[in-house]
Amino acid sequence: MSREQTDRKIKEVLKQTLSDDQFNRDAIRQLAETIAEDDGQKQEEIDNILLETLPDEESDLGNIGEDAHAILNDRTFTHQQAAENSLNKNLPGRYQILSALGDDDIGQWFSIHDNNFDRKIAVKFLKPKFSEDESKVDRFLNEARVTSKLSHPNILPVHDFDFTEGGLIYFTSGLVSGQSLESLIEARSETLRAHPKIASFDARVLIMKRVCNAIAHAHNNGIIHRDIKPENIFIGDHDEVLVSNWKSAVYEENDEEWAQELMGTPLYMSPEQARQEYADKYSDIYCLGATWFQLLTGRLPCWDNDPEVFLDLKKAGAYQEATDEERNDIPPALLAIADKALAPLPQDRYQSVDEIILALEHYQEYQSLAAQTPQQELLTSVYKRFKFIFLLIVLLIVGGIIASAWS
Repeated sequence: MSREQTDRKIKEVLKQTLSDDQFNRDAIRQLAETIAEDDGQKQEEIDNILLETLPDEESDLGNIGEDAHAILNDRTFTHQQAAENSLNKNLPGRYQILSALGDDDIGQWFSIHDNNFDRKIAVKFLKPKFSEDESKVDRFLNEARVTSKLSHPNILPVHDFDFTEGGLIYFTSGLVSGQSLESLIEARSETLRAHPKIASFDARVLIMKRVCNAIAHAHNNGIIHRDIKPENIFIGDHDEVLVSNWKSAVYEENDEEWAQELMGTPLYMSPEQARQEYADKYSDIYCLGATWFQLLTGRLPCWDNDPEVFLDLKKAGAYQEATDEERNDIPPALLAIADKALAPLPQDRYQSVDEIILALEHYQEYQSLAAQTPQQELLTSVYKRFKFIFLLIVLLIVGGIIASAWS
């Protein structure tokens, strides 16, 4: 496996949501050592790799072999078809499983048919192996409850929450076909051409404004997302923009112990999150900045092949600013938005998501003016300066027409 492939796999691991006991130097070093495995390795070799990442007191192949195989080969249900048959038998009569959509660290999504309303919607199940894990159950419930409190066009609505006859926890939500923003960005890096949905800066600004609107709505309801990243932003086939994955969200007024629990994605999280300090709306603003920087440049704002160096950079709030080549290609006003949102200190960032939206709108207004001909620009300038006189003249003309019609 080449160094480039290894680096790519390291990044994939670091994109995953980590708990506080996983985010440390040793864990990241171990992850970097283990992810270089080839899919074609023998099971015994995979076992050995897994064993090497465990503490000495847990290094017993007989005890962990079956669990290791379960993690590798059965992340959710044993086989998709068997899972779908089982779920259809256990779900209430109004729902019918159609197909698998994907999964994350604790749950799996399916498309289903809602017989009551004759429509397709989505359902998310907690993975069966976590049904007795209190922390995983709490996170799953948190995702359903938090999302249900948010009513916004850029957030998928939650419809229902229940248990199957077999005891599986699930909730249903809206269903939109499309792909993640992450996949659009990755497509650009592979083809050297931006995907049509993010080809222009105007398209990217529109996407970012909709993401910011969703986060602003959450903040206005006292909810902090804590894991904003391109993977959690969904772009629909008809240009819908949806912020998803609210399982790491926290209520702003919640107790400090929960708020300080490290949740998020190392590649995008704020310095204070990496230092396991309090995560608030300013942390979300940093995540928005990291996402916006990647959408503009096609690369991560902070990265190093050495896990220890990466961790130190992240905690310090350092990042690789735009290169001269990138600055020649990207409007300065848009890069300035990313730079401010990525400030190491919360007080130096935007103080609300609404301020980011306003900055994006100012850019759009400037572009609109810049696109005008000199004559149009002159007329616009004169109108803005003498708007009251223009309106008065219009009223007098309309009044004269009405008087003439009545005379």
